[in-house]
Amino acid sequence: MNETLTIKTTQKLDFNELGVSPKWLAKFNLECDSLWQYPDRSPLEQALADQLDLLPNQILACNGGDEAINVFFRWMAEQQVTQNVNSIILPLPAFSQYTQGIESWPVRYACVNPNDDLSINLDELKSKIKKLPKSWIVLTSPNNPTGELITSSELIEIIKLAKENQSYVFLDEAYIEFSVQASFINRINQFNNLVVLRTLSKAFGLAGIRFGYIAGNSELIAEFNKRTLPFNIPSPTLQIAAQTLTKDAYVEMSGYVEKIKANRKTLFLLLTSFGIEVTRSEANFLLFKVTPIQKTLCVNFLNKNEILVRTFNQPLLKNTVRITIPFNIEKLQNLLTHVFNPDSICFDMDGVLINTENSYDEAIKQTYFFFTNKVLSACAINKLRRSGGFNNDWRLTEQLILNSGVNVSFEQVFNQFQKLYLGSNNDGLFNLEKPLINNETCLLINKLQYGVVTGRNNEEARKGNQLLRSTIPSWLEKATISDDDVSQSKPSPEGILKLIEYFNSRWNWMIGDTPDDMQAAVASKSIAIGIGNQNAEQLFAAGADIVLDSVNQLEQLLPRRVQE
Repeated sequence: MNETLTIKTTQKLDFNELGVSPKWLAKFNLECDSLWQYPDRSPLEQALADQLDLLPNQILACNGGDEAINVFFRWMAEQQVTQNVNSIILPLPAFSQYTQGIESWPVRYACVNPNDDLSINLDELKSKIKKLPKSWIVLTSPNNPTGELITSSELIEIIKLAKENQSYVFLDEAYIEFSVQASFINRINQFNNLVVLRTLSKAFGLAGIRFGYIAGNSELIAEFNKRTLPFNIPSPTLQIAAQTLTKDAYVEMSGYVEKIKANRKTLFLLLTSFGIEVTRSEANFLLFKVTPIQKTLCVNFLNKNEILVRTFNQPLLKNTVRITIPFNIEKLQNLLTHVFNPDSICFDMDGVLINTENSYDEAIKQTYFFFTNKVLSACAINKLRRSGGFNNDWRLTEQLILNSGVNVSFEQVFNQFQKLYLGSNNDGLFNLEKPLINNETCLLINKLQYGVVTGRNNEEARKGNQLLRSTIPSWLEKATISDDDVSQSKPSPEGILKLIEYFNSRWNWMIGDTPDDMQAAVASKSIAIGIGNQNAEQLFAAGADIVLDSVNQLEQLLPRRVQE
């Protein structure tokens, strides 16, 4: 397959597009001599009919499947005025063109809410069909956005039930090539109340040419035809679409589809191994449920790595992500593993694990007052800290004093700061520190490799770990990299890289509360998790993939295997 397809370097996995350029298309030569004429779609409709063993008047070529859907809603609006149609029955969740259609066109409709797993509630659907005669039932199989396949036996039952109640079925088969089931287009002559929609946008990878078609009994197709714009399909589109009927195009499409189906299975097994709830899909995409902050992290991290995925505003789908299956899946596999199954976690200490407002921040204020005789606000401290480059509080204090117009050496600042922080007899401000991480979160992270990368020196890092051990029963000091252990402080990634090497980790998260932490995380190729919504703008600007209000929200991000 690699020899027959040109793979694009970017992965746009949000619109279920093919993502490859078919080799057979490179051989296509546009016939320009007839472009002065209005296009005639009838030869292609004849060719499609011949291939499908139908009559030409049972086929209508459209400007993409979207035109067919738009014409459908126009006809429904007209029929409801004349009382020829009762309602449109639409199972949810549904393709956005259908949900937008029932909202924007003056049509009566009845939606069928799904089961808890987002599958179509077939019992409720059948009940609606029985209660609403002379209706149109809109089905998509495989469904979008879930990928659910309605089996042949279920479809036949629905079509027959609709027939008994003077109703019709509009069946969208945009993704049928990716399923195990044959198209119902070969059953058009069996059911005269069925219209089937097909497209070249998906399996053939020709979304850009905008070509689709519908098939049904000649009377129904005639009604669609009356409402279709004349000369609706450009000549170049007709020429390219005709080439999809060749053996070369079909063979290449079939090979591509088999590759996507294999990749779909691989990604399904990967996500389910992380404990993620994934819908069983027979389309070229997967939909999975996550927590709200998992969704934010997943989407942001994939976007940062040039992969676009789809999220939804509808209440039914608010905590879901849909990913188109790419031809090459290694990059996506790695990124999803990084998001949902980390090997290790690095924590900054101050402001993440330990509240230092009454220790380090107070030492900054008192040192500042000692040299300037001025009161320093917490806002001023945080403003300079958020600007980046001040992971070391001694340097931060020095700069604040210099900014006030007082000349002072770093040694003077350091000595006064340490006198306040450590005290003369172990009675310094460090005694006022309190843990931010709770025991429940520690119990979860104990199932992973985790350590601390801090701007503290060895002695003060040891005091921090002592505080955590004495107050949090489940805290385990697995590894700590202090500022004494590196040649360069954060935002250098040196400390994180040392911890990653120590753990022999591939997928690491770095959790910190400053821009320096986030820059170090990005430089170490770690996922960057910021702490402190009040600093979210600066943290995101420094590279954060997500910002949490508290380290204890990690519970909502950690893989399910850790939580069980």
